[in-house]
Amino acid sequence: MKNFKKITIYSVLAFLISCTNVATKSSNIKYMAFVKGQCTAFKINGSQIALPCKAINTAYKNGRTSFGFVTSEGISFSGIKDIQPEVEYYKLKINRAVVTKGDKSIDKPASGNCVVNGDIAVKASISCNVIVDGKDNYEVEFKSVGMAEIASGDKKPNNLKENIETAIAEFDRIYQAQGIDAVEVFLEVCYSDAGMPNDLNSIIRCAAIDYAGSWLDEMVANSRGTHQRAYFVEYRTIRRVREALVKIGVNKPDDIYKISRVAKGGAIKTLREYMSGRRS
Repeated sequence: MKNFKKITIYSVLAFLISCTNVATKSSNIKYMAFVKGQCTAFKINGSQIALPCKAINTAYKNGRTSFGFVTSEGISFSGIKDIQPEVEYYKLKINRAVVTKGDKSIDKPASGNCVVNGDIAVKASISCNVIVDGKDNYEVEFKSVGMAEIASGDKKPNNLKENIETAIAEFDRIYQAQGIDAVEVFLEVCYSDAGMPNDLNSIIRCAAIDYAGSWLDEMVANSRGTHQRAYFVEYRTIRRVREALVKIGVNKPDDIYKISRVAKGGAIKTLREYMSGRRS
């Protein structure tokens, strides 16, 4: 797996949707790689699911790796056992899957394999054939078309301002590379991963990205005369932040309000600076 990690970090692999209960609370994200490309097949029990799709690959510090794909619904396949006999061939044995429909993600047992042929940065395919929960056969084929965008989970900011600035830099990279869909997927992973007691920095990071997404998505929708995405309607962002804070033991309404206000204000201010800098 050493060669593969080097390839995915520098050449980049794919994209994950794993709202992972599989990656335990003690195993933070090592990296998440978004890649340009397209699904050529996404079948469940032989029935084709609507395309297009997006894909992501995430590595966790506990050694687990996950491949995820999202169309009208999402699926991530993960495992720990893998082989890489050649630089351009990688095989991951799958033992868990996370099925996502709407706002709900369910962790299920799974069996099968995901195989990567080629160099994702140039030309490659990802093929997953997995049985989920002993009954549902998922067949996914993804073709890459070039370099991906990596979001690392390793950086640990030293203060609140730096934490929010780092979060917005991460938001901007993901948004510019793959758009608002990828931000939504990233947030699902971000919140599920930020669950350690006293892990306030991680929650603020997720909240800042969430508020940035909500603010920018509303602005874009207003400019186009369209409806805002349901995921980023602000009351849902507020609810996600509140639930994440409660999960780490922040229960007082005043504390939740203050933390949310700081994350939102800092996120929007920093994002406006990014946008202003691009226009100048």
